[in-house]
Amino acid sequence: MEDRVQLAEEELQRLRKAHPDSTELIDGLIALAWELALKDPPRSHALTDEAQALAERLEYESGLAYCKRNNGYFAGMRGDYQTSLELSQAAMDYFWSNNDLTGQSTVQDTLSWVFWRFGHYDKAVQCSYDSLNLNRKIGDLRGEAWALHNIANLNKEIGDLDTAIEYYQQAFEKFQEAGYVVGQGRIMAALGYLYRDQGDLDKALGMQLKSLEMAREHQVAIAEASSLTAVGKIYKDLGKLDLAAQYYEECIEVAERTEHRDIASSNYLNLGELYRAKGDLDTALDYMQKSLDLARETAAKLTLSRIHHAIALVYEQQSKPAESLQHYKRFSELKDEVFSEENKSAIKNLEIRLQIEKAEQEAEIHRLKYVELAQMQAQLIQSEKLALLGNLVAGIAHEVNTPVGIINSNMDVARRAIDKIVKEAGTPNGAEVKNGGGKIFKALDILKTNNENTAAAAGKIAGLIQNLKNFARLDQADQQLADVHDGIRETLALLKSRLHEGITINCQFGEVPQIRCFPQQLNQVFMTLLMNAADAIDETGEITVKTAIQQQALLIDIADSGRGIPADKLGSIFEIGFASKDEKVRMNVGLATAYNIIQNHSGEIDVTSQPGSGTTFTIKLPLS
Repeated sequence: MEDRVQLAEEELQRLRKAHPDSTELIDGLIALAWELALKDPPRSHALTDEAQALAERLEYESGLAYCKRNNGYFAGMRGDYQTSLELSQAAMDYFWSNNDLTGQSTVQDTLSWVFWRFGHYDKAVQCSYDSLNLNRKIGDLRGEAWALHNIANLNKEIGDLDTAIEYYQQAFEKFQEAGYVVGQGRIMAALGYLYRDQGDLDKALGMQLKSLEMAREHQVAIAEASSLTAVGKIYKDLGKLDLAAQYYEECIEVAERTEHRDIASSNYLNLGELYRAKGDLDTALDYMQKSLDLARETAAKLTLSRIHHAIALVYEQQSKPAESLQHYKRFSELKDEVFSEENKSAIKNLEIRLQIEKAEQEAEIHRLKYVELAQMQAQLIQSEKLALLGNLVAGIAHEVNTPVGIINSNMDVARRAIDKIVKEAGTPNGAEVKNGGGKIFKALDILKTNNENTAAAAGKIAGLIQNLKNFARLDQADQQLADVHDGIRETLALLKSRLHEGITINCQFGEVPQIRCFPQQLNQVFMTLLMNAADAIDETGEITVKTAIQQQALLIDIADSGRGIPADKLGSIFEIGFASKDEKVRMNVGLATAYNIIQNHSGEIDVTSQPGSGTTFTIKLPLS
């Protein structure tokens, strides 16, 4: 980060001398402002204001769009979501019409964060994956890392902590690759909070201490204050109250030095609650009063209500009912006010969301329908899964083929040795063995049979590896002429263990030609549909796979006699959504990926279903 900031500073100084009052200077101001948005918000604001004034005077549309992008980000950070959305949408209109992928990716990050705050997770996911795809396309590692960070936050919010950790780790690796230490620190802090939520306090403490070290090294005050608070809370959880107090006090020092009064107020309250836990009620009241004074300056009602509640508890412990009642009353009043304001805010947010929907339809900000967004998201996930599958199969093939080769070689040597022994036994030199060697010949017959069984088993292993390789198409070009029947057979072979005894497979293959396609991708579609069919059958049932030619198209029907799909679910069956299982919420992308693959083949995929009778998926692929 420091290198990029330094380079941006030097470039801006050069432009001020060489190109004053120019579009180049505007670009330089905006670039430095964006680099400083997290580390030095006041200066970032000032640089953006300077750039905007100059862009307005020179009528520089690109500069104005990027200023709107910056100001949309600032508005979102201070909680002014209406302004953030308006500015971000205006900037996106320009970026889209001018094919500015960098601008689009950064605005998508802001929109993702704002949608998240609304609790509109579907839209937030769309924006995050769109940003991730764009950043990978333009090769922006840091942008890619922030997009992964946002996806992790969304998974954490919906309770899928394992997936959140996975994405946080991916984001951390990208920040490392980009050399962006501040980003690494943010991930450390996020993981620290996550591990604390999971009860792993030692791991949480390690993450927060590392985050604190990074924040101090790069002088990011707000990150330092946040980490100090987090470390203090962990030490409190561990019962190390003196250490917790030390970190709270350090945080207050940083917050007061940088005029973050809300952070200072919260940590005075943290100290007060610590001393209350120790039984030192007078010191607890002193800290809580300091917290109350600062909170009154910021007019933070939610914080004020917490403080009054904490003070009421202290007075109650001191057996001072009058004072306690006074603060309980104020706590109750503030709580009612906050609740009322939250209701108004919720209504306003719903109104904003309706405006967003209308704006997206009228101006087509993203210029994409929802299904196309789903395609991009599913394509991204699909490509990652296919790459993982290829690596996995290649590794298995390499590791297993070597011992299988050794087994086959040894079996061949054993076979030839047995044949030679039998042959020699029939010569004059072997007459003695022949005359008295009935047991030897019987043993040789057993060895021969055993050798044949071992060779057959090795052949089955080699066949399984070949099926895996065929399924993943490791040795073939992506697009080629292929027989879909081969792909279906290979997929069924791999799913043999998944298909329980009560399921009957009925393949009715017609006379169909080879088609030009991506076999690996079609195999993934077959895998998804066949797995869904198997899962739909509870005890006994049938899966039928039919192929035929109809009107210059190849038709593939995959039908099951299972539970069926409710009519109200059919309309969104191919959309990315969420499903809950084992108290976790995960994204469903399998059918969205299948839809995307068939669309990429210029084909169609439809579904019909009758609850209680089964489901049929019909794939239609062009012959040419």
